[in-house]
Amino acid sequence: MIDKDRRLLSIEETQDMLRVGRGTVWKLIKEEGLPTVKIGKRRLIPVKALDEWIEARTKSNEQESDE
Repeated sequence: MIDKDRRLLSIEETQDMLRVGRGTVWKLIKEEGLPTVKIGKRRLIPVKALDEWIEARTKSNEQESDE
């Protein structure tokens, strides 16, 4: 379970949260614009940015299905 007060997620935590594989998370970062922050050698995903990214895609998918 991910602590609600966490501000950054690892790739592994993100894949668990989205219920996708590690490769899919990297694809979302590289091809779909999932925001990351690099700290040292690690790529971390800001929780707030992930929520906003999901919401934006949810809205665009809803609009596409309405057309």
